[in-house]
Amino acid sequence: MAGYNLIANSDFWQRLPAQIQEIVVRNTETYVTQQRAFVRAANANLEQTLRQRGMLINTVDLESFRERLRGANVYLNWRQSISDEAWALMEAKVGKVG
Repeated sequence: MAGYNLIANSDFWQRLPAQIQEIVVRNTETYVTQQRAFVRAANANLEQTLRQRGMLINTVDLESFRERLRGANVYLNWRQSISDEAWALMEAKVGKVG
């Protein structure tokens, strides 16, 4: 699953009327959610198709990857590179990170 970042020049964004900002945010939340659901379903269908055709698919222990990322301070460095507000917004959508 790919992440999605909505990026805009802050000065430009602040100059947009509040109504336009609300439209962008609302539609981003709506369609990113739909896109993620589509990708999940597409991946599941593809995996099933590939297994039916004889492909062996490995699954990994995600927690072992997370442990390595924590050990390398990836989450800490990432958190320090963005605002507390951005981090809180992300965790509100995906759960606790790091």
